[in-house]
Amino acid sequence: MSSATASHSRDLELPALVVVGRHDVICGPRWGLELNELIPDSRLLVLENSGHFGHIEESMLFAKAVVDFVLGTATRQERAA
Repeated sequence: MSSATASHSRDLELPALVVVGRHDVICGPRWGLELNELIPDSRLLVLENSGHFGHIEESMLFAKAVVDFVLGTATRQERAA
């Protein structure tokens, strides 16, 4: 990851869900872990039976994770308001 990308990732001030497939040879778990460490308060989901197309290969798990993340984020923001 470039230093510019890493720098911008640290500046994010919004919730982030990092999703990666365990068997992704393009943007695999190493990159997901790095992004998760760089983005403040991000959450990491590793889809254990997926490659690069986790949203297709494990579509139900992916969809549930996104819905849970969005609903959880909305609840946290409502409590903070």
